[in-house]
Amino acid sequence: MLATVETFWDRDLTDHSSLPGWSWGHLLTHLARNADALGNLLSWARTGVETPMYRSKQQRDDDINVGATRPGGVLLSDVADSAARLWSAAELLAPSDWDSDVVTAQGRTIPAAQVPWLRLREVAIHHVDLGASFEDLPRELAAALLDDVMTSLRTKPGWPSLRIEPTDGGHAATIGDGPTAQVKGTGAQLLGWLTGRCEGSELIRSSDALPPLPAWL
Repeated sequence: MLATVETFWDRDLTDHSSLPGWSWGHLLTHLARNADALGNLLSWARTGVETPMYRSKQQRDDDINVGATRPGGVLLSDVADSAARLWSAAELLAPSDWDSDVVTAQGRTIPAAQVPWLRLREVAIHHVDLGASFEDLPRELAAALLDDVMTSLRTKPGWPSLRIEPTDGGHAATIGDGPTAQVKGTGAQLLGWLTGRCEGSELIRSSDALPPLPAWL
């Protein structure tokens, strides 16, 4: 992801990104602030002092909106510097600190040992938004991401009933109740559709049209 960010030096970061309503500056700022927010959780685990990812959703949104207007060089350096800060925060933890409970921005209580996965998920998915492809991911990572996305979907109201079946390994899963539409594809194809990054035209399905999907996270 950092190597891809380095290719953005000649871009107009006020241009629209692939995410609706966000410029490239919004997306890059979000990646930086996510690193700092997860660093807050590692500080919480290390010190025992409650340090939430964000003070509030409004503060999170304001930081992204204001940060997106900064000069391009500042934005790009911020992504790299925040990633380095997160790495340094992780190195400070003792082995026992990773068992400490922290609370995510969604209100879930997790052990600090899950924080690296949260960052990897964020980076892998937004790397696609920066121009990479889910097809570029190692198969094991794509399978783990797909499992994570489907686990998240099971807790979301409003999702249509689906039977998701990866054709290249990984675990099949049923989401929702009632009559179930069957959807098949590679892990990368399914990830693109379930996370709203593609329309899913290449997927194999049991009905003519794929159902509309609400946000997965």
